[in-house]
Order: sequence, then C-alpha cells, then structure tokens
Amino acid sequence: MRVLDARRTSVITMNYDQVIERLARQTLWVDTGGAIYNGQIPARPVDADDLFDGLPPQEPASVLMSSQAGPASVQLARARPAVTLRLLKLHGSVSWFAAPNDPTGLTLAQWAPEKAGVDESEGFDDEDIRRRNLPGREPFLVPPSTRKSPYFDNPVIREVWYRARRALESTRRVALVGYSLPATDTIFEGMLAHSIANRTVDVVVVNKCPAPVLAQLRRLGVNASRIDKIGGEQAVCEWTKQEVDRQAAVVAAELRSWAGKPERLEQRPFVSVVWAPPTMPGTVAGGAYSRQVSSPGVNVGSDLVLELRPSAKQTIDDHWPVSDLGTHLDTARRIVVANPGGGYIPIIKWEYQNNINPRQTGSLDLYPATIASDWQHLSNGRFSQG
Repeated sequence: MRVLDARRTSVITMNYDQVIERLARQTLWVDTGGAIYNGQIPARPVDADDLFDGLPPQEPASVLMSSQAGPASVQLARARPAVTLRLLKLHGSVSWFAAPNDPTGLTLAQWAPEKAGVDESEGFDDEDIRRRNLPGREPFLVPPSTRKSPYFDNPVIREVWYRARRALESTRRVALVGYSLPATDTIFEGMLAHSIANRTVDVVVVNKCPAPVLAQLRRLGVNASRIDKIGGEQAVCEWTKQEVDRQAAVVAAELRSWAGKPERLEQRPFVSVVWAPPTMPGTVAGGAYSRQVSSPGVNVGSDLVLELRPSAKQTIDDHWPVSDLGTHLDTARRIVVANPGGGYIPIIKWEYQNNINPRQTGSLDLYPATIASDWQHLSNGRFSQG
C-alpha cells in the first residue's frame, strides 16, 4: 500500500471487495493543510473518497476536524482529497449503492459507514443506518460480460472505465496481480489490448499459474520480450518484496542527486523517520511516531543503515550536513532503518521542506515501507518538533 501511495499508482480492479480501502485507512494518511494543532500537523487516514477521487460521491460526505478547532469547539470542513494511489473498480463495489434501473448515475454513491458513526470493528454491517442514509438503493455490482452491458449506460461507470483506459494508455509498466484475463471479461481484455499492444510497455504477470496468462497476452499482441512473470504459491509476496526494493532504489537515487547539489552541501536539515501520522481524533491507530536520524549511518553491503536517536533520549541531537549523507549514498542502493523487532525496513518515500524552523535549514522526512514491529519501543522516543 505504501509503495502504491508513494508512486501515485493507478490500481484497476475487477473485485468487489474492500480490501484496498480498509488497508488504506490503516496504513496511509494525509495532512489537513499544514496548520499546527497542539504542536503537530493534523492528519487523517486516507479514505475511499481519496482513492476514488470522489467518483462515485461519498455518503455521508467526507469531513474532518478543522485545524483551528480545539476539543471543545469542533468544526467540520470538507476534506481535501489526498494525493495518493487511484483505485478504479471497473465492476463496482460492495460499498456502492444505487436506485434500481437508474440510467442517470445520480443515485450511485459509495457508502462510508465510518463517517456515519458505525463502529469499524463491528464490520460495517449496520443496515438500518445505511438505509437511512441511502434510502431505496441496492448494491451496485457490474457482472463480467462478453458484450456491452446496460450497466455501462451509467455515466459514473463510463467515467471510471475512461480513467482506466487513460491510465493504461499512459503507463510504461503494467502488473497483472492475480488476474487471469478470463474469457468472460472480453470488454476489459479489448481495452487492455488496445492500450498496451504495439507499445513499449513492460508487463509482469504475478500469478500462481502464469503460463495461461502469458499465452493470452501474446495472443493479444503484447511483445513477448517485454513480458515477465512471477509464479508459485508465494507469487504476490515475492512481487511485493521486489516492488518495495525497486522503490527504495528510486528513493536512494533521488536523494543522491538531491544531496549532491552545491547549494545543499552545507545545509544541516532536521532529518527524521516518520512512522505514522500525528495523533488526531479518527486518525490511524497508534499515534505519532517519529525518530530523529542522529547521523548518516553506516554502509552495510549495498544498504545505507541510518542511525536513529536512542529511544530514551529526550533532547535533539546536533544536525549533520547534507554532504555527509551524500558521501554515504555514493555506494548505497537503498536506505534502510533497523526494525526494533529485527531486520531492516527500506525507506520508500521522502519529503523536504525548507525553512520550516528558523533554527534549521529545513526538514528532511523519510518514510519507511511499513510500521516498525515494536510500536512501544518507538513511542518511548517520541518527540514533537514544536
């Protein structure tokens, strides 16, 4: 999820389930505009409205707590959509509802039970609350079809398919993860062939049994030399590891170039690893965990292992120049941090803000591929830049 977020990936799915939406709420977040609240930047989880880019519209509407409001004075405001991955559900979703036989698309909406006060731990299954917010509507699911379906008369579905086609036409890389190009889904098959055949597009098939999918892609005109495969029972796990490693290498290269610029060499930014968002009502469970990088670390093989401030230390260490980071990055393929539970976690995203604190030359935030295995260990070293 965090790699898809960092890359702003378009995710096209024929599934009806809410796996991606629920994982996004647990692992991704967006700040609410940069205002300071209780010494920290407010944050909220990425929700389905962000993933769908508002299509179909959400009910109840997406809201968040104003950064200027204290606990005794809660103000509601429209949430700014997060800049994150885009989820395109071509066959609808179990969370989408519409009035029967509505050709206009005006009644189609995604149900957001967490916004209606339904307890997520209870499984979002309070049907009475859902019917009160979306009266007279039924689940909107588009069955796979070998011919044009009446569902495609719905303008929302047409727009979702249009966005999917645009994403396929503009990409240079496609991963078919667990998707077998079934014969019953000829409409998508035709769109895929039209979008990537006879183009310079790399395709990776991630499937327990990839051979039939490879044959189908070749039949559709995809250049066989540009098709790769990952097979076996652990195909998805292996693909995930490869994508994390690929993104970590991209980040290391970007930071190497950034640190090598002459105007950066003597800057001494505040460098930290950001594990999770600041604590705010309704945000990702666990609160804010951010650890200062106390030195540029040591090179271990092709990895640069960053050294974090000890968890029991309450003061902020002296900052070190960007030139030190650049020196270590010259021979590093990835940047990693030690996981308190063992092993290393790669850095897959970075952000730099200049002059956010007059005592420093900026803030360099590094985002790991996952949370640490030992949250309590990190919380002991919690601090606020203030």
